[in-house]
Amino acid sequence: MIQLMSWPLEGLPHPTAIISLIKKLTNTLMSLRSKQTVIMCSDGVVRSGTFLVIHSQLERLKTEGVVDVFQAIKSARIHRPGIIPNTDHYVFCYEVLADFVERMEAYHNFKTLM
Repeated sequence: MIQLMSWPLEGLPHPTAIISLIKKLTNTLMSLRSKQTVIMCSDGVVRSGTFLVIHSQLERLKTEGVVDVFQAIKSARIHRPGIIPNTDHYVFCYEVLADFVERMEAYHNFKTLM
């Protein structure tokens, strides 16, 4: 089990906390050779939904070199109404993605995707 204890019920964690969590999740899934995972939070939508949108867009960024947070949220809301409930969470998705890009631009293989 992997937990992010620094994500308050009201408010947002630092973007690096999300990136660290995604790295831990990726490493764990690779070591277990599993692709199945459960993402949950207390209400099942706000924090977990925000995490899922960020994770999906980071994967898309790595594979396709593009992101579309708006479309990702729109699609996710079909299955999880209520995710990204306000502009703070919407902006946070972009902040995490920007932080990831800033950290990864030093890696040559990431630059070739851009």
